[in-house]
Amino acid sequence: MENVQGAEMEPANETLERAYNLSVWLANESSSLLEVYIDLQGFSEPPLGLPSAQLELPAPPADDWDQARRLRHHHTDCRLLAALLRRVLDEQQELNETGHHFHHQLQFAITGLEGLVANLGLILSSLGFPVEGEGAEEEVDSEGHQPPSSSSGFAHWEAKVKGYHVIAHYNDWIGRTVEELERLKDNLKPEA
Repeated sequence: MENVQGAEMEPANETLERAYNLSVWLANESSSLLEVYIDLQGFSEPPLGLPSAQLELPAPPADDWDQARRLRHHHTDCRLLAALLRRVLDEQQELNETGHHFHHQLQFAITGLEGLVANLGLILSSLGFPVEGEGAEEEVDSEGHQPPSSSSGFAHWEAKVKGYHVIAHYNDWIGRTVEELERLKDNLKPEA
C-alpha cells in the first residue's frame, strides 16, 4: 500500500517541485519588475493608495484554512493577478510605447503566472482536490476596461498609480506563494 501511495504522490511531487521553482524565479524577478516600473514612471517615492473600490487585489489565505483551500486560493489568485498584470501591460504599451524592456519583463511575469495556474491545477487534481474558481480572467477583463487615452492627464496618472499598486502587490504576493509551496513540499515529504 505504501508503494501505491508513493506512486500516486510522485506526479504531485514533481509538479510541486516545478511550481515551486517557477514561483522562486518569479519572486526573484518581481523586485526588478517593480524597480523598472518605478523608474519608468518617474516615481521618487511610492504613490498614495487608491480607494479600494477602484482596485481589488487578492488577499492572502486565512491561517486556519486547510491545505486544499489554500492551494485553490493561490490558484485563483494567480489567474486574477495575471489578468491584472495584462491590463497594466496593455496600458503601458499605449502610454509608454518605448518601454519595450519593461513590456517584455511584464509579459514574462504574466506567462509565469499562467504557468503557475497550470501547475497548481495539476497539483490540486493529482491530490484529489477539485479545482474551483475558473473564469477569474473573464471577470477582470469583462469590466470593459480600456487603456486610458493619452490625451487625459488624470487617466494617465491613475493608470500609473494603479500599475504601481498591482505590481507592488504582485511582488508581495509571489513571495507568499513561495512560502505556501514550501509548506506544501514539507507536508508531502514521505514519512521516515
